[in-house]
Amino acid sequence: MVESFKIDTVDISLLFSGSKSKLETNEDINLELKIMKSNDIYIIDVNGEMDLYNSYKLKDLVIKMLDKKVNKFIINLNNVEYIDSSGIGALIFICSTLKKSNLNLYISNIRGSVKKVIELTKLTGYLPLVGTVQEALELLKNV
Repeated sequence: MVESFKIDTVDISLLFSGSKSKLETNEDINLELKIMKSNDIYIIDVNGEMDLYNSYKLKDLVIKMLDKKVNKFIINLNNVEYIDSSGIGALIFICSTLKKSNLNLYISNIRGSVKKVIELTKLTGYLPLVGTVQEALELLKNV
């Protein structure tokens, strides 16, 4: 039986006390990040291109979330059409940072050219990949 999860939207600006973040001030946005929450699990929806010019935004967001004591993450790559080595580097950084702290992460919905790049770099065994956000929620609900 598939359990239904209530997911709420979270205002990213709450993570950045007072000052404008790089996430909010870059006019050249090719990457949009949205946060949703289901109980104590945070889902980061990534939309756009993860490349040299903007992959730092995801790293910065995760670091801010760690400062706020978030410990269960899902990164949803369903709407990412392009990833380069900087985007791969951001995913590796996030994954290794969370692993070192014994925190929980799943990366969901890799597809198309993003999936090819992850397969070519032989990271399918290192990155915690799952098919869907729903699968990740199921895995994290009792952790």
